[in-house]
Amino acid sequence: TSSVLAQRLGLHLADYVVNETGFAADLGAEKFFDIVMPMCGHVPSVAVMIVTLKALRAQGGAPDGPVEKGFPNLARHAANVRRWGAEPVVALNRFAADAESDLTAVLDYCASIGVEAALSEGYLKGGEGMADLARKVVAAADRADTSKIAPLYAPELTFEQKITEVATKVYGAAKVEYSAAANKQLANYEKNGFGHLPVCIAKTHLSI
Repeated sequence: TSSVLAQRLGLHLADYVVNETGFAADLGAEKFFDIVMPMCGHVPSVAVMIVTLKALRAQGGAPDGPVEKGFPNLARHAANVRRWGAEPVVALNRFAADAESDLTAVLDYCASIGVEAALSEGYLKGGEGMADLARKVVAAADRADTSKIAPLYAPELTFEQKITEVATKVYGAAKVEYSAAANKQLANYEKNGFGHLPVCIAKTHLSI
C-alpha cells in the first residue's frame, strides 16, 4: 500500500499505476474512496478485486464446500465498488491444485453479474500469466468515466450520518447504535472543529 507521495510520483512516471489498498472492498477500497481520494485528489479509474477459490469456499462457510456458496460475498464486494462509481475487474488467482470446473464457474458467475474477470496466473507462469488480466484492467481504465467516481458521503454531514452511510450501504447494517461514551466522544470531536473530517472505521472479516 503506497503513500500519497509514492502514488503521485508513480503517476508522473508511468501510464498506469496500481495501488494495493488492502483487506476487502469494504475496508481497503472504502478507506481509499472515502478518505484518501478526497484528501489527495487521486481518483482511481478501475478497482481490481482479488478472488481465490479458497476464499470463496471460506466465505461460503466451509473450507471444503462448493465455491458457489461464496458468490453472494463476491457480488456484494462488486456492488460496493460500483457504489463509489468505479467498475470492478476480478483477478481470479489460479493455483496448481485448482479444479478447472471451479475456475470456470467463477468466471461464468462474474459474467452473469456483468463483471469483467480474468485468470491471474502469475504464481504458475510469471508475467505471461498476468497478460490477460492486464489487458482487461487497462481496457476498463481507459473507458472509465472518473467524473462519476465519488466518496460515499459529503464532508459537511455529521459524524453520525457518515458512520450510518458506511455501516448501512457498505456493510449492510440495518442501523447504528451508540453507547453513551461514543456519543460523548463524537460530540467532543465536533466541538473541537473536526466535524469536516472523514470517519475511519475498523471492521472484522464478519462485518458484511
